[in-house]
Amino acid sequence: MNRLSPFVQKIIYICLIVALLVPLSFIARPASQRGEGGQGDTGGRLAMLRWQYNMSQAKLGEIDPASETMKLMSLGFRSVAATSLWLNAIDAQVKKDWDQVATALNTLMRIQPNFHKVWDHQAHNLSYNISVEFDDYEQRYSWVKKGLLLLRKGLSYNQRDHRFTDTLGKYSGQKIGRSDEKVEFRQLFRYDDDYHASLDDIFDRDSYDAGQYGKDNWLLAYQWFNRSMAMVEQGVAGEKAPMRTKELMFYMNRPAQLRNHVSSLQREFPPEESFKFKWQSAHDEWNEYGAREIRTSSNLRISLDGMEQTEMSMRKWREELDVFAPGVRAKLLAEIDNQISVSPEERRLINLDIETLSEDEKLKARLAMARIEMANKTVDESVLQAVKSADRLVADELYLKIKQAYFRLHVIELDRSTINYQYWKDRTFLEMSDEALVAHQSFYDAHDKYRAAIYDDFVAFDKQQLHPMLDSNGVARIERGAIASFIAGFQFWADVSKNYPSLGSSAFFDIMLEDAGRVREMVDALGRPWPKDFPFQAFIDANPSVAASYRLPNSESLKLDAQSGALPMRPSLEVNVDSSNPVDSSESQN
Repeated sequence: MNRLSPFVQKIIYICLIVALLVPLSFIARPASQRGEGGQGDTGGRLAMLRWQYNMSQAKLGEIDPASETMKLMSLGFRSVAATSLWLNAIDAQVKKDWDQVATALNTLMRIQPNFHKVWDHQAHNLSYNISVEFDDYEQRYSWVKKGLLLLRKGLSYNQRDHRFTDTLGKYSGQKIGRSDEKVEFRQLFRYDDDYHASLDDIFDRDSYDAGQYGKDNWLLAYQWFNRSMAMVEQGVAGEKAPMRTKELMFYMNRPAQLRNHVSSLQREFPPEESFKFKWQSAHDEWNEYGAREIRTSSNLRISLDGMEQTEMSMRKWREELDVFAPGVRAKLLAEIDNQISVSPEERRLINLDIETLSEDEKLKARLAMARIEMANKTVDESVLQAVKSADRLVADELYLKIKQAYFRLHVIELDRSTINYQYWKDRTFLEMSDEALVAHQSFYDAHDKYRAAIYDDFVAFDKQQLHPMLDSNGVARIERGAIASFIAGFQFWADVSKNYPSLGSSAFFDIMLEDAGRVREMVDALGRPWPKDFPFQAFIDANPSVAASYRLPNSESLKLDAQSGALPMRPSLEVNVDSSNPVDSSESQN
């Protein structure tokens, strides 16, 4: 058989390619729509599948003629072009050619408008990586804003992808509200009319306006996460958006912004009564989140506040199981009673209806139950083995329910710990109190005096009359310095933490470390020893490695210093640490 010449082979290949283009043109024929009253063309098989599975550009978002043209002109080499542009953008960034970076990214987005990672990566690059290359905070803010605007543009092409609104919420909140320049960034955001105008087609400006405090980035983040929830639950143009993240984190994002909002205000403005109502809103929405039924990674539907109901069901099934083996559980538990270490008070709480207990009592009962559960888990199987064969079928069903309930409790507890659920539930509840408002006033005064280098307590002085200010008893009025004001604020949280063990978590300790470090700095400057009976000493002792970074002494080192007389006590004015009676320092001076 004679072989065909290379030229003839090429001719045959070209003819086959041309022949294949005919059926491909029918399969890939795009859909079209005629004028009013005209009959539209549904297009080829691929176009019909795109429409059926909501993958057509019309269903994903806006149709950009320039973008569609560029995709067609790439002739199948779109991935190669995207990779080349991505490398060009990285090279321009290394060379600090910011105009070239912007040009490469703009072209890249047109080639891959529906690839979420492109938008996400480059928006992060603009807001986090490029922004820090500038020394001026206003320039940094402008690049953070460019990242937000890039995501905003990506959202127009992907109107049913909640990852875009999630990231917009994350950047609006965290990048503006938690960066090193957060004070300046939040101030720039409040008066950035150009940026607010760019959002007018999505949000009413009043929806993220904090009244006298101006536009707030955390409230805007709340609106973005709220929009994500609307995409998933209500849909866009009649089509619900698919859930693309874990429900635990997805539904947590929105309520978390309310507490971030009021926490930032407390650091920036004098505490006032309205803050308690803001904390009330944060607490209510956090409870609403806790009551929501969510699907876990193990495909189990739970609610974070569902532990009590599950525990009650487990108790009921165990009682039913014990009917088939009377006295067995009690006997086995008695044998390991010393290992459980449950006090009479805890046993009393366990036996009461959990719905009648206070939050503090519920927590004590749950901690005791956790110790008992470790014993009961092994006892359940022993009780089952003691059941007569005639009752074994019913007993097996009860045992299976107990095991499933135990697994459910484990999953709930794991998810609660992942997001620090109980801590934030207790924290938002306590923040609503008058005592917490007083404590925050102490912290606010302490920061003011710290910045003014007023460390020690001092006599209030009337600048007009040129003599010390007197109290109702005619005695010179003593005002707190920064040290005493900090200690007064710490005292409240140290007291309430005794009844709320969740506040012993590292999340709470971390926010206090910086201020405790300031106290250390001030007592060193005054040549004083560390304050005796410092309210947060127990937290410092429990976290020695973290506290060491702020030079905070533990109790053991304090004892050694006292024995060696390392720092002699220096006379000072009496320190008032009564957090229930804050001092008005508006008329005083050092």
